Amino acid sequence: MMFNSANFLSNISIGARPVKSSSIKYCRWFPPPTHVTKICSDGVARRNPGQAGARIIIRDHNSSTLATIAMGLGICSNFIAEVVAILLGIEWAVENHKGNIWVVSDSMAAIKAFKDNKIPLFARNRWNSVKNLFQQMKFSHSFREVNFAADALAK
Repeated sequence: MMFNSANFLSNISIGARPVKSSSIKYCRWFPPPTHVTKICSDGVARRNPGQAGARIIIRDHNSSTLATIAMGLGICSNFIAEVVAILLGIEWAVENHKGNIWVVSDSMAAIKAFKDNKIPLFARNRWNSVKNLFQQMKFSHSFREVNFAADALAK
């Protein structure tokens, strides 16, 4: 007789549940090229919407930390927190005369909004006042595991 774990579990009133198989993602953090400032941003909301915060870590081509920014945002959605985090990093770059920036976020929706110039209405004026002040501006999505420093700071 062959042992069947599903039958055994149901006979003793213990339900089986499906198990998620994990996949391995190859992740690597790259420093920015010379004369480029890398802005790693993350926004988080506890619940959605909920208490939110934005965190940014700014690094140079040597991977040295130039600045960190942490700000509570009150109650908002994850997406709004991600957009505000990116804007805070970009505005820091303007204030500190950084002409070439590379913005990284683990929010694909926020990165797409900036790439497509489809910023939410509440932030459009802030975006329009800074977007043309750069020689070069690059946006990239990264896995949360690569953006771990900003992610940990945001939580």
